[in-house]
Amino acid sequence: MSPVEAYETIRLSEAARVLGVGDTTLKRWTEEGRIACERTAGGHRRFRRDVVAAFKARMSGERPAPIVEAPDRGVDSRTWLDEPGDPAEPTAMSSRLLALRATSDDWAEAADRLCAGLLSEIGERWSQGRLTCAEEHALSRSVESALIRVAHAMPVAPDAPVMVLACPAGERHTLGLSLVETAVRERGMAIRYLGADVPTGDIVKVVKTVRPMAVGLSASRHPRPASELLEPARVVAQACAEVGARLFLGGGGNWPAVRGAQRTLTIMDVVRALAPVLPRPAPR
Repeated sequence: MSPVEAYETIRLSEAARVLGVGDTTLKRWTEEGRIACERTAGGHRRFRRDVVAAFKARMSGERPAPIVEAPDRGVDSRTWLDEPGDPAEPTAMSSRLLALRATSDDWAEAADRLCAGLLSEIGERWSQGRLTCAEEHALSRSVESALIRVAHAMPVAPDAPVMVLACPAGERHTLGLSLVETAVRERGMAIRYLGADVPTGDIVKVVKTVRPMAVGLSASRHPRPASELLEPARVVAQACAEVGARLFLGGGGNWPAVRGAQRTLTIMDVVRALAPVLPRPAPR
């Protein structure tokens, strides 16, 4: 486990899913002091990934996987919001993202560092009222626009394996799709981008027509019961099984457990799962 992954915090529902218990059980364990958690300004529980991994290992009687220390990367994207000038200015954002990539092994690592840094900071400041909704939208758009430019500048072979990316109906936050697109295009994968708020039937039609190697669905962390995500996850998983595609369910959404679908918490999760069939990125 890298330091970026280890110190990333995840929501209670995600930690409970990793541990294989219900949300209520995990809440009780925190109140009993059995597992440590942090609290946001709004009182929501957040769990460090390394703490959850160590607790799971203790539950199963295994030794926890060590955190592989890495050299100081020298770029903390959380500080971008406090640097001089407009933090959402497109040129400045592009330069900062490229600097982040230059100190990362690949775009997958850079994307996860961005999630643990700038994007988490934006979310925290917005929840605390330190950023307006308009400012949050401007920053997210600036990041996504920069990622799109980077991704589309990467050459992809005509016969490259294809990944379909979409947000299910009712989901309009596409930044997670752009993070995945940038990471997998760097590995030589072509993308069929469907975007936001896509009806389940349309996703299934594309899957059966394109017959991709992988499909990624993304849902954000805004309150939404798992029951609303069950149908698209289950139906798309069935279509993927028919064509032999891998299905990844990403973002902070409350995805239910669905047979044939892999819940991913980081961009690295996706890249690692696809690594056996994708080449390493070219050295920079």
